[in-house]
Parts: sequence; C-alpha cells; structure tokens
Amino acid sequence: MSLKVDYIENDKLLIKIALAIFSITFFILFTFEPFGDIRHGFLLSGIVRVFSYALTASLSFFLLERFLKPWFLKLTNPTIYNPVFWYFVEFVLISIFIFICRSLWVGMDKTTVNSFFLVLYRVIVIGALPILFVVILLYSFKKSSEKSKEVTFKSKDKNPEYLKLIQDTVLCLKSDENYTTIYFKEGSTSKSKILRGSLSYFETALELPFLRIHRANIINLNNVKNINVNSQGGIVLLNTDDINLRVSRKYVSDLKKNWEALKCL
Repeated sequence: MSLKVDYIENDKLLIKIALAIFSITFFILFTFEPFGDIRHGFLLSGIVRVFSYALTASLSFFLLERFLKPWFLKLTNPTIYNPVFWYFVEFVLISIFIFICRSLWVGMDKTTVNSFFLVLYRVIVIGALPILFVVILLYSFKKSSEKSKEVTFKSKDKNPEYLKLIQDTVLCLKSDENYTTIYFKEGSTSKSKILRGSLSYFETALELPFLRIHRANIINLNNVKNINVNSQGGIVLLNTDDINLRVSRKYVSDLKKNWEALKCL
C-alpha cells in the first residue's frame, strides 16, 4: 500500500484552494488598491502588479503546504503540534513573499523594515479573513467527504454476509484463524463483528488508510492516536478506548512512512 492516491487527491485540493486564494486576492487588491499600484501608475502596469501579488500569494500557499509543511511536521512533536501555529507561520511567510514581490516592482533601494510591517498590516487587514474563509471552507469539504466514504466487508461464505460501515468508524481488524473480528465505533461506544475469512482475505479488498501492522492486525490510520515503534517493533495506540495493538518488525518501516505521510495531508 502507498499514499500515492492520497497525495494526488491532496494536491487537487491544494490547487483548488490556491486558485481560490488567487481569485479573491486579485479581486480585493484590484478593488481596494491597498498598495495604490493602479491609482499611482498606468492601468495596465498596475493590473500586472496586482496579478503578480495574487499569483505570489497563491503559489506560495501551494508550495508551503506541499513541501515545507511535511518538513515542519517532522520537526514538531505530534503531541504539541498546533495547526493554528503552522498557519500563522505560513501567513507570515506568504506576507514576506508578497513584500519581496512588491520590492522588486518599486525597487529594493526603497525597501525598509517599516515598509515590510506596512505590507504585513495591509495583507492582514485586506486579505486575512477572506483567504481564511476559503481555506476553512475547502478543508471542511475535504473532511466531510472523507467521513462519508463507506467500506464494505464481505465474508468468505457461499452466501456471503456483508458489513457496510463509514470508513472513519472502523478501528481495526483482528485475525482469529479462519475468521476476522472487525472493531468499529457506533456512536460513543465500540462494537465488533466476526466474519468468516482470513485477515489476508479482507486485506486484499482494503486500501489506505487501512494498513497491516502485524500478522494478526490491520489498523485504520485515521483512528490512530499515537505510535511508539523502533527497529524491533512497537505499539499502536488507537484513539478509542485506548486500544493497544502490537507492530511486527517487518511492518515498522511501512507504518512510519504512511503515518508521517498521513499527517501531512
């Protein structure tokens, strides 16, 4: 299993957000002219400047989310990571890039510390709320679409039994010889269902976020609270009822890779 498909979907979402940021930023800058590029210059050159600011904002957002955020998450302890802090850092960096873009237009010799804070202030006042609204809206859409995904478990019988569940409610699958127990959330409680079929049988019909971590266990990465592994194996802690599951040595590398990648999506 790999996160290639998830990265493609994530990139599509980032592109949508970046396009929305470009459109809103261009509209606001063109309408309110916080830097006076059109008012103080020729119409065409002013529009080009506004276009470059909007492009800088949207492109910076995409590159920061796609390349810097994974690195940022690796350096941040998952237990203290706060998304608000990341978006604050990202917002400041985008402001810096817009400031650099504007400095190239007006001349680096006219660039001062005060002018940077002036740009930062205008970016906050003019663009923060609309851009934040777009980001929250599209991320909320992503999360709601993920939660609505369904997964169907089909028993290995002549007259198969079916168990249809919302993907994010599934906790894990545990092997019991020729049977598999499926643990899932129903409201605030955890339930289980035993179906005929080996763990390998069910594994062939699953894809990420489901991941095998032991010959007897498959987990749903979306319901993992924390992992504690080393080269010899380890433990996965699920976020419901504090369920602990063993990780075999052969699955450690795959678990770490997918766990870190999932946090970046």
